[in-house]
Amino acid sequence: PKNDLGDCWHWSELNLATEVTFYGKVFRIVNCDKWTSWCLAEIREVHEPNDGREPFPVLLRRQRLQKLHNDVPSDFPSITLEVSDKEVKAWYTPMDFALGKTLNIMGRKFLMTARSQKTRTESS
Repeated sequence: PKNDLGDCWHWSELNLATEVTFYGKVFRIVNCDKWTSWCLAEIREVHEPNDGREPFPVLLRRQRLQKLHNDVPSDFPSITLEVSDKEVKAWYTPMDFALGKTLNIMGRKFLMTARSQKTRTESS
């Protein structure tokens, strides 16, 4: 747990050059593995109060997004495996998420209307 209240750590709190305490021991985060250094994206729907929609705004969980969704080998066993760098030719990067730009994500078009502070910083 993160504190005496039993709160759990969130991945966003585990940044490089920060100190964390686990069970009374202090650790300094000095490196991250490849998974945590990838460019991840999450798609959320904006809901108005009483708009009749489900109150779950996450449309697509935080993950790496491939640019060409259907561009994997036809013999790839997608029912059992997730795609990796071997199958994907290009991933979206922070530079691709420009405001006003339309992105084709998993076969659907999305208009970029807002970005997180982290994405704004990485794409400038």
